[in-house]
Amino acid sequence: MSLYQFLCGSAVMIILLSNGCHSQQQPACGQAPNNLRIVGGQNAAAGTWPWVASIQVNGMHHCGGSLISDMWVLTAAHCNPDRDMMVVLGLESMSGPNLNNVSKAIDKIIVHPAYGDIFNEFDNDMALLKLSSPVNFTNYIQPVCLASADSTFYTGVRSWVVGFGTTSSDGPLADTLQEVRVPVVGNNECTCAYHTLTDNMICAGFRSGGKDSCQGDSGGPMMIKKGSVWVQNGVVSFGRGCALPKFPGGYTRVSQYEDWITNHTGSSKPGFVDYISQGVDSDLNFVCQAIPTPTDHPYPTTHYPFPTTQHPFPTTQHPHTTDDDSLFGSGERVISSLGLLLMSLYALDGGI
Repeated sequence: MSLYQFLCGSAVMIILLSNGCHSQQQPACGQAPNNLRIVGGQNAAAGTWPWVASIQVNGMHHCGGSLISDMWVLTAAHCNPDRDMMVVLGLESMSGPNLNNVSKAIDKIIVHPAYGDIFNEFDNDMALLKLSSPVNFTNYIQPVCLASADSTFYTGVRSWVVGFGTTSSDGPLADTLQEVRVPVVGNNECTCAYHTLTDNMICAGFRSGGKDSCQGDSGGPMMIKKGSVWVQNGVVSFGRGCALPKFPGGYTRVSQYEDWITNHTGSSKPGFVDYISQGVDSDLNFVCQAIPTPTDHPYPTTHYPFPTTQHPFPTTQHPHTTDDDSLFGSGERVISSLGLLLMSLYALDGGI
C-alpha cells in the first residue's frame, strides 16, 4: 500500500495527513533507518525498532512503551507509571553493552480518565509520559507514527510486536529486544475469547497460538508498515496466559485516541497516519463456536482479560503451561513488584 506524502514548505518533510505540518526540527515519524527486514526472527538488531522504550524501576525493566515525539512516550495505564521510574530509549540489551541508549526522567504522567472501568479493567488502558527534556533523534532513537482515527485493521493484517518481556509464561525476561509478527484478529472473533472486549481494543495472534506478547511487554507497541513508515496500531494490554491457542493478545486500539493524545501533547505532537485495510473484513460475519469448558473451573465462561504488564516477547514455540496457568495466568503483561524484587535479589546474588 502506498504512503501519501506531501512537501511542507521547501523542506523534504512528510506531512502526516491527519495532523498537518509539524516542527521543522522534528523529522518524520515512523522512520527506522536500520530496519531492512521483511520477515522477523527472534532477536532484534540494534536500531531495528528505534522508538521502543523500556520503563524501569531501580534499573530493572518493568514495562514497555513507545516514543511518539521528542517529549512524549506512550504506554499502558495498568503499568502504573510514577515519577520515580526512568524511561530508557535506544536499548538493545539488558545486560549491555549499549552504545546508543539514553535515559530520561518522567516529568508528567497522564492516565486516560476512563481507564479502569468497573465493568472492564482494561478499557482505555493508555497513559502518556512526558519526559524531563527533549530527546535528540538518531538512527537508534526515533518516534513512531500513530494510527489515525480513520484507520481500519481487518482480520489477518500482519503486525509486529516487540519488547523485553518473558519468552514463556512466568519465565525470565528477555535480555535482547524481541520481535514477533502476528495477524490481527477481528473483534467479533476475539470476543469469543474475551467476553468483555470493547471497540477500544484490538487483538492479534494465531488461532493455533505459539506467538504472542507476554509478561513485561505491557505498554509496548504493536505496529504495521505503510509504505516506508511504521505506524503503531496497538499498545500491549492484556491476555490469557501467553501464546495460548484461541486466546490472542489484547491491545489498546491507538486509532481511538487521536484527539485525546493530540489534546495533551502540546507543541510536541506526534504524527498520525491513516491505515486503511483493503477488501472485505472476514470478521464481520464471524460467529463464535461453542468452546468446551473445564468442569473444575468455577467460572468457566467469564474469560475476563488479564493485563499484560510484562514486555511482549515473541515465541516460536508454544510455551509449556499448566492447566492453572492457562486459566489464571497473568493477564496484565507487566512485571509485578514481587517479580522485580526477586529479580533484584537474584542479580545481587550474581545470578544475572
